[in-house]
Amino acid sequence: NTYIEEGQQLTSEAWGSMLKLGDKMGTVYEDFKPLEPAFSKASGAAELSTNQGLLSQLTHCVRSLLSSNTILDVLGSALSSAIGVFGQIKDAIVSIVSKLGGRRLRDAGAEGRRLYDYN
Repeated sequence: NTYIEEGQQLTSEAWGSMLKLGDKMGTVYEDFKPLEPAFSKASGAAELSTNQGLLSQLTHCVRSLLSSNTILDVLGSALSSAIGVFGQIKDAIVSIVSKLGGRRLRDAGAEGRRLYDYN
């Protein structure tokens, strides 16, 4: 794989994970809406613990939120790999530049090449 192909693959994986995460968080938000009134009340904790439907909805929301961990793992892995690719690109560029710069310095000698030295 070339850097470009690998970068495209990693970008595609990361983008797909971001879309899945966005969908998941949208679903969690919609599922949480019926619970908002209970959370806005001072007696909301008592209402949540005594109302079977609200407690069930809260449990569903928490489980759904926790299940997004797998999406975050895929996203983290793709981003970590992308960092590795960028590191390889940086190392290659630094190597090329140092070789070019080093050759110029070697050719010039310790004091540098001067036109007036040639008589």
